[in-house]
Amino acid sequence: MPYRGFAEGLRGSGFGLARCRQWQAMIVQRLLDGSPRFVTQRDHALLAGALARAWDVELSEVVYRAIDAHDDPWAQIDRAPVPDGHGWFHDFVTLPQADRLELYTSGLDAMGDGFAALLTSLHFERLLGRHAPDRWRAIEAARQARIAASLELDEGRLEADLDWLRFFDAASLYACMTAPDLDGQGRPAWLAPGVWTRDPLGRAFVPVWRGPGELHLRGAPTQNVTHALPCLHRAPMLMRIVATEPKTELPDADAD
Repeated sequence: MPYRGFAEGLRGSGFGLARCRQWQAMIVQRLLDGSPRFVTQRDHALLAGALARAWDVELSEVVYRAIDAHDDPWAQIDRAPVPDGHGWFHDFVTLPQADRLELYTSGLDAMGDGFAALLTSLHFERLLGRHAPDRWRAIEAARQARIAASLELDEGRLEADLDWLRFFDAASLYACMTAPDLDGQGRPAWLAPGVWTRDPLGRAFVPVWRGPGELHLRGAPTQNVTHALPCLHRAPMLMRIVATEPKTELPDADAD
């Protein structure tokens, strides 16, 4: 993602770029028949929140709400995608860093000074890692210190909450980006099974697709989740995430 050459296939199937632009979102899927499916970051985040509430872990309500809201800064660019120069648009993986940093800063400003903004700022900072410019780090460090001081948070608890956010973010992205009716192009390496399939408490599981919209998590400590995932220009995809017993010994979650 994005799919170079995808534009020609869309024209052939009746999906012109002008038509697609009104439906575009930052999570772009290509189905096996060559047509697109678009999922907004907000809808992906709500799926992450639904999974968090079903998981066997006690988090505070403010953490659940922060997981629901952690991709709110993407809302503006979901509505106005950035052309990639190759006849398509950037998605959240390929968006240039300058656009990403501007998006993060303005989006976090719009979130205010609550816990969700703090956790999201920390999440973005960890995603950028060593690629974050010093000036951006300084802006976010000041934001984080200001919010943390006003909320009087426990630093250890905050790190644990961030780990859970990152885990449910990855789980939801896996559900959104690797469905069996997709052609599999462009899946980031960090969504490969084994990379993200151990929760912050060390409990490993195996994701297995049983058909479009039905993902089984073998050995996962979760209740079943049924969630309507809106897909722009298509009917919502009814996503079922089902906990099942492992059939075999679970592989090491760090293995490829």
